[in-house]
Amino acid sequence: MHSMTGFGSVEQMTENTTLSVVIKSVNHKNRDIRIKGLGDFQAVENNIKKAIERDVFRGRIEVSFSIKKSGEKKLSYSEETAEFYISLYEEMAGEEPSVQWLLSRPGVVEVLDLDEDISSDFIQKAFEEAFDEFLAMRKREGSYLSECLKEKIKYIESELDIIKASTEEDKKTQQKFFRNRVEEFMEEYAMDPSRFATELALLYEKISIEEEIDRLYSHIEQFNVIIERKGSVGRSLDFLLQEMFREANTMANKSRTIDVLHRLVDVKTAIDDLREQVANVE
Repeated sequence: MHSMTGFGSVEQMTENTTLSVVIKSVNHKNRDIRIKGLGDFQAVENNIKKAIERDVFRGRIEVSFSIKKSGEKKLSYSEETAEFYISLYEEMAGEEPSVQWLLSRPGVVEVLDLDEDISSDFIQKAFEEAFDEFLAMRKREGSYLSECLKEKIKYIESELDIIKASTEEDKKTQQKFFRNRVEEFMEEYAMDPSRFATELALLYEKISIEEEIDRLYSHIEQFNVIIERKGSVGRSLDFLLQEMFREANTMANKSRTIDVLHRLVDVKTAIDDLREQVANVE
């Protein structure tokens, strides 16, 4: 499991250029990649996008490049070229050339722009270093999130165990209560026993939360399976949590036991907390 929150940065220097790369990501329902600051190195952008798409499935990812150049100039002197012109001049004029004449010859002295000491490969390597740091953070955050989710889902399951046990105990009490009331009602109104039993079964079904409990257990089991998968699992977990909340809400609407109601409020709160955390899961 990976978090959608990540950060990585690196600063690389050459003799006259400082390159800074900052990569950060936040929550997003899809994958949104934004790259800025490459200037004249747009050709590198495709490679960067492919690298991100290979390892990141969801989130808004922003990659910022900052290239600071000194703007200094450097003179390059070619001794070989100078000797060629000196030899040629002496041969034709019979004397040595002046310094001014020699320096004016093409290729003897060149002015180099030191801003050109940065290359596409240099930028690519700097990005890869920052990207490795970025991915490592997403993995660390994901591991932490995974432990938090497991702890919270374990709490929900423990509360559900108590609710189930309480419901089974209440079921006996309710059945006894309904049976006594049925006997009294039938004696008073001489109602057809089979019809009354049918109506009673329908009434009990309306207040029973056994099916919701079973479905909630099933969702918890699926949640624990998905959380161990590799790749993008955030959407699947969020869908399950929506279903879990719906079941817990239905149970709360049906339940007539104060203790169970209080526990279901806690369960719904825990599910809400889980949804907030899952919103950051890739």
